[in-house]
Amino acid sequence: AAFTGGLKSTFAINWHYNQAVFYKHSSVLYSLEMPYPQVRRILYSIHTAHPKFAADRKRLGVSKCLPYEKIRDGELSEPEKRFLIECVVPDFNDPGNQYGHIHIEVADPDNSDVNINDLRSRSELLYAKDPAIRMLTIDHAGLMQSRNRHNSTTERLNEVLRDAKRLAMSFNRGMGIAINALFQISRE
Repeated sequence: AAFTGGLKSTFAINWHYNQAVFYKHSSVLYSLEMPYPQVRRILYSIHTAHPKFAADRKRLGVSKCLPYEKIRDGELSEPEKRFLIECVVPDFNDPGNQYGHIHIEVADPDNSDVNINDLRSRSELLYAKDPAIRMLTIDHAGLMQSRNRHNSTTERLNEVLRDAKRLAMSFNRGMGIAINALFQISRE
């Protein structure tokens, strides 16, 4: 939990990246506030710092990792662009590296009332196809719909968190799974 701009999403994406690249675990990131391309650009930016690219950075004259903002805004120099397109993106997507998969699920524009049962259904379907999944992240829990109507945000969020705990314990018929539920702290 943190205030707006507290780097919750960045922290979660970095966690998913490390799980996939260094530990070979797959995971599911439910991004309810960022579109798919934004999440992918952040992952590529993180991957540009991987030590395996030291020789490529030197060869192309790229001194450090590529900032997300430069990738997002299309402000990469020609050598930086070549580094990203020729080295980083192909490596990140190369099945030969045996990285874990980061399944990025974004909010459905036709369904604004996503709840934990929706996440359970989608996650168990993904798990059936990729049993290496070890973690789910909900970014962020405050945007999830509770099962019941509540007058207060606190009661609604508490129900969402209780349901997330139940999902963590009962995932895949009791196997269980780690859930990282991010949410914003209210100024109230």
